[in-house]
Amino acid sequence: MERGHSPKRRKLDPEEYSIAPRPKFRKPNKSASSRAHTPKANEDGAHPAQESFDGPEPLVDDFDSMALDRDWYGGEENGHTFGDDTHNPFGGAESSWLDAQREAALTEKKQNNRASMRAQQKQKDVDAWETNRMLQSGVAQRRHFDDDFDDDEESMRVHILVHELRPPFLDGKTVFTKQIDPVPAVRDPQSDMAVFSRRGSRVVKEKRQQKERQKQTQEATSAKGTTLGNIMGIKEEDTDSAAPGPDEEEKQGGSKFAQHLSKQEGASAFSKSKTLREQRQYLPAFAVREDLLRVIRDNQRTNLANTVLLLKSLGVRDLLDFDFMDPPPQDTITTSLFDLWALGALDNIGNLTDLGRTMTAFPMDPSLAKLIITATEYECSEEMLTIVAMLSVPSVFYRPKERQEESDAAREKFFVPESDHLTLLHVYTQWKVNGYSDGWCIRHFLHPKALRRAKEIRDQILDIMGKQKMPLISCGTDWDVIRKCICSGYYHQAAKVKGIGEYINLRTSVTIQLHPTSALYGLGYLPDYVVYHELILTSKEYMSCVTAVDPHWLADLGAVFYSIKEKGYSARDKRIVETEFNKKAELERQMAEDKEREERRVAEEEAGPVVRKAGKVKKGDEAEGDGVVKRPVVGKSKFRRR
Repeated sequence: MERGHSPKRRKLDPEEYSIAPRPKFRKPNKSASSRAHTPKANEDGAHPAQESFDGPEPLVDDFDSMALDRDWYGGEENGHTFGDDTHNPFGGAESSWLDAQREAALTEKKQNNRASMRAQQKQKDVDAWETNRMLQSGVAQRRHFDDDFDDDEESMRVHILVHELRPPFLDGKTVFTKQIDPVPAVRDPQSDMAVFSRRGSRVVKEKRQQKERQKQTQEATSAKGTTLGNIMGIKEEDTDSAAPGPDEEEKQGGSKFAQHLSKQEGASAFSKSKTLREQRQYLPAFAVREDLLRVIRDNQRTNLANTVLLLKSLGVRDLLDFDFMDPPPQDTITTSLFDLWALGALDNIGNLTDLGRTMTAFPMDPSLAKLIITATEYECSEEMLTIVAMLSVPSVFYRPKERQEESDAAREKFFVPESDHLTLLHVYTQWKVNGYSDGWCIRHFLHPKALRRAKEIRDQILDIMGKQKMPLISCGTDWDVIRKCICSGYYHQAAKVKGIGEYINLRTSVTIQLHPTSALYGLGYLPDYVVYHELILTSKEYMSCVTAVDPHWLADLGAVFYSIKEKGYSARDKRIVETEFNKKAELERQMAEDKEREERRVAEEEAGPVVRKAGKVKKGDEAEGDGVVKRPVVGKSKFRRR
């Protein structure tokens, strides 16, 4: 096989490596002239035959020569070589490497899915904020506009405006205080107060004694220098110093001459002046006993919304001046009044409404009572009755430490992705279908006692609804009506999504977390707006019993707090709306006060006193001081004279 006709050369010689045919050289003839002859090609078109030649070949460098040699020795019988499509020893390695890389990426994504989603969401929010700021400031301009309107979430997202409105009776203009008159400044030119204070005070003496008793209590209960303290690693103060401290000298001072005093008979002045009971009260344990026996009343540490609603129904107008046995803090009463006004139980002047009067019939939290009352309007009272009963008991799920994975899997079977309230409804419905069985509860990691207690509460509320003539209607499978009804009772506890698992309260702007046991936690996406039943404070503030709601529901049912942000709506418009509402509420309050004042004046005129001269009192009239006589009140006789 000739070198010029090799298929390897035609395959691997590109244009930049193309080599011209080798010219034919003839041996120089001695008889011929010494001038070099130009080689001629054969006329028949055949390739010239190469003759023996000594020395480097012309027009071929070393690089080309090495490439030709590599092609020659790397060739096969069929003419295939490295780089051909038919012969590629590394052809399968590329696809296998890509498959391995793809599999490794999927594995890493599964392992770090949650962290990557959180990081991507944070980075996306940061980029969006930076882009918005740069565009608003005019530093940058948008060159490319997105034509994909289907994936534009920001354009479809609804924004809610929050209004900070307060009723006129809680606007802060009226200051409630127990103090009758302010204490005036006292001038003491003779310094009598300084003399009295130098003589001493009983209160100061008692405080000093109490401080000494507390110090003795700390010394008696301290573990320093004991075996338990050595085990726990508690070190004494100034252990390196051999000299006793001032405290140690005081302790030793009382027992320095104990051996001499023990021989003498007699008693100390303390034992002579104090009884055994008084001496026992000076022991260090009594200082701790007083703190343990000091109990904080329920009305000083719990929500008073139900108590305030009950007092309003009894006719108490001003709760801040009501004579409680243990007066609760004023902030607690004010917060409860504001919550009742937000629920619609009180009007703008603090009087009880028809809704509030109906809520007093249910012995429960006012929000739960409003859920039942509103459910009759939305025709879902049967389902709402079950939800309220389940919210009135502790959690029906239990999670033993040795079977945590099994309990979590059993809990997920009852999840309704949009609402924890609907999850509780689903649990009760399944328990009812299975014949209220305790064995079924144990298999599904549920508390049978809690479910039985919920059933009892449901029956009691059903009796109250019967007395109030409220119908019991079921909505079937239309659970969106139930979520809207839940929104009507908890719109004042609404939150907006902030990040992965994080929400922010719309009214207080406090960051709250979604609890990992919530049904919304494994939904795959976070709803923009939710309402919650209560907050649980552990290491963070977690929402308990969360339900996803539509923002338009918040604007319709909680119009006193929320409104939908429309195009062109500015902060100035928001202030105008709030000012108009405040003016309207203040006008209603003034009209009600004027009406009440006029009714009081008319009543005083009808039963007003008759002024007569002193000393001339007719028979049958009752005399009072300064000649003022009231007309006697004559009752109507049951029998007529004949």
